[in-house]
Amino acid sequence: MPLKIRSMVGLIPLYAVEIIEPAMLEKLPDFKRRLQWFLKYRPDLAGLVSHWNEPGRGNRRLLSLLHGHRMKRLLHRMLDESEFLSEYGIRSLSRAHLNNPYVFDCCGETMSVSYQPGESETGAFGGNSN
Repeated sequence: MPLKIRSMVGLIPLYAVEIIEPAMLEKLPDFKRRLQWFLKYRPDLAGLVSHWNEPGRGNRRLLSLLHGHRMKRLLHRMLDESEFLSEYGIRSLSRAHLNNPYVFDCCGETMSVSYQPGESETGAFGGNSN
């Protein structure tokens, strides 16, 4: 059952980001060839990846599963102190759930997910909410 919870899981697309230096691309001719093949013959798939065919500063290439607008939205939320950013790093669950717990029904039982700073209210997390 998909749950619309603002958690670390939603930040996973940021893991799949790479900046490719021109010198590195030249050292990987097979990768470069496959990259060019996808650009030419699979524009439907190439369109899912963020502007990898447009060189940036110093002819670098950005290889990301997020397009610019989605990446900016995700970074905005991740770097927002009322969401994921804390003075100790990135929270695993958005602080937005402090005042707005996610409530759902499962098999006739009402369940909820709420943000709890520091120690968890349940032993399910070993006492630590992270």
